[in-house]
Amino acid sequence: MRHPPSPPSPVLAPVLAPIVAASGGSSQSAVQTITVTIPATSFLRLDRSGGVVSVATNTRCAPRADDNVCVFYADGTVDKRSDFDVTKVEWRGDFPHVGIYQPQR
Repeated sequence: MRHPPSPPSPVLAPVLAPIVAASGGSSQSAVQTITVTIPATSFLRLDRSGGVVSVATNTRCAPRADDNVCVFYADGTVDKRSDFDVTKVEWRGDFPHVGIYQPQR
């Protein structure tokens, strides 16, 4: 049985930020490390009857109970849904790539 990978860790990346001197207007560059945490999110595309047509995640895992859920409705509207229970759906496909939609039919 294959276990899903752990959720992503915070991203640590050096950022090159220009520093402008208060007097004289000359600029220099400095490197500063910042931490960015991207919440686990599932993106669901629904058909007109509310069935899931396809799903993508940003975690390389199938949708999980603690994911933020964004729903894309057939009429083009988008909604962040906290009441969509992703644990009640049997997800199909692999999720090896972030943001790649997996067909669910």
